[in-house]
Formats: sequence, structure tokens, C-alpha cells
Amino acid sequence: MSFPIISEWKKQFTGLLKLPELTIENGLILCLKYKNENNKLHRNTDIGPAYISYYETGKIKFKQYWVNGKFHRPIEEGPAHIYYYEDGQIQFGIYWVNNKMCEFSWYSNTANKSIFSSSYF
Repeated sequence: MSFPIISEWKKQFTGLLKLPELTIENGLILCLKYKNENNKLHRNTDIGPAYISYYETGKIKFKQYWVNGKFHRPIEEGPAHIYYYEDGQIQFGIYWVNNKMCEFSWYSNTANKSIFSSSYF
């Protein structure tokens, strides 16, 4: 049986407790940013995105997944960049792995399903 190294476990646990940087304007939260100890955008992709931007209505404008300052989210988990229409439906998603764009999907505002997809593998 293999156990995780204590220092790695401690680092991951500390990351769970870390609060985001907030950008607030006129009493509204405009964005949340999670950063690592090197001040690079970073968050465990299993937990959520490292950067979230909001419309003035409070709805999400986009989410971005970053790992150590690089765009990254495993393909099977979904796109690393997800952009939304103001009504909350997905506008488009971009898949990134280790800072390399892999796929782009554009969604219909009415059907919320992919109407265009292009792969970059």
C-alpha cells in the first residue's frame, strides 16, 4: 500500500483552505482569482476554476482553469475556458492541456448545445 508524502498532502490541504483574491467595484464582485505561493493563477482542477469573472448582474461571465500559471484542465473534465452569455447559457468552451489549446466548441444560445467544434490535436 502506498501513502502520499506528508508534505504533498499538506500542500494540497492548504490549497483547499486558501481564499481567492476579490476584485470589487461599486459593491459588486467582478472576479475571483486563486493564486499559488508564486503568485501564479492556480487551483486544483478537481475543486474548481482559478479565475471566475462576473457580469454586473452577478451571473458568471467566464471561468478559467489554471495550474501553476498555465491554462490546464484534463480533457475528460471539460473545457479549461468556459464563456457564458448574460442569460447564463454557455457561449463557448476552449480545451487546454498544459497551456496548449486542444479543442474549441461554440454553443447555440437557444439550444445550449455545441454547434461548432474544432480539434487541434
